[in-house]
Amino acid sequence: MSTPAGWYDDGSGRQRWWDGTQWTEHFAPEQQPAVPAAPEQSTPDAQTEQYAPYTPPTAQSPAAQTAVYPGLAGMPSTTPAEKKTPLVGFIALGLAVVGTILAFFPPLVSIFGFFLLFVAFVMSIVGLFLKGNAKWPSIAGLSLSVVGTIIGIVMFVIFTVGAVQQLSDSTTGPTSSSSDAPSDAPSDTPSDGPTDAAPSGDRPSVAEVEEGLAAILEDSGAGDTYSQEQLTCTAQFFVDSDIPDDKLAIIAEGPDALYSDIEAATEFTEKFANSFETCLF
Repeated sequence: MSTPAGWYDDGSGRQRWWDGTQWTEHFAPEQQPAVPAAPEQSTPDAQTEQYAPYTPPTAQSPAAQTAVYPGLAGMPSTTPAEKKTPLVGFIALGLAVVGTILAFFPPLVSIFGFFLLFVAFVMSIVGLFLKGNAKWPSIAGLSLSVVGTIIGIVMFVIFTVGAVQQLSDSTTGPTSSSSDAPSDAPSDTPSDGPTDAAPSGDRPSVAEVEEGLAAILEDSGAGDTYSQEQLTCTAQFFVDSDIPDDKLAIIAEGPDALYSDIEAATEFTEKFANSFETCLF
């Protein structure tokens, strides 16, 4: 039995093709022994880069934190925002103070006070909606602008009606007597002009003063502004004050008597403003 064809060692140590009957001229290519790859040697610099010591980040700014930790780029900053100076609120509060002071002056000056109070009111509202600002100056300016406007309305009505009454008295004048007596002679006939109420000896009660204050505020358009407790407190403040009995009696009579007496109107204005701290706030 013959050997089948294939690659066989011909005795020389090489593989040669046997066709089944004889050796051919074909030799198998010699195979090079596989050389194992040498392990890659790390340089000192590479080892330093690979095993560099960890240094904790010390940057405090959001930009530095994003550079160290890229994952923080899409996250909101946790750094607390600094409070800004409420400049608008302070300006509004200052204008409200000036406008309230000018509201106590005669009408021509109080008109400018009304303008300042309106500007203070608008700026206070703007200051309330500004982010990052303290709100208390705007709240104080808003409250004072409202209170100052009420005071201005009351004072404007008092001064205006008093001025009209004085102008009417100066143009009309007292009625002359039909007798031939000299003009400087004493006369028992009372004049038509307003006269101060004589002191009755008894100081008006709180209820009487409260009724007069309610009528004065109602006549000035501010009747719904004060509660019953505030009105009673204001009347008690008037009674306990140093207002003379005759002037307090004129206030208790209501707006008609008050507008015809400048001294009583002045006393009313002063004590009404002083009662705010006790009764309104």
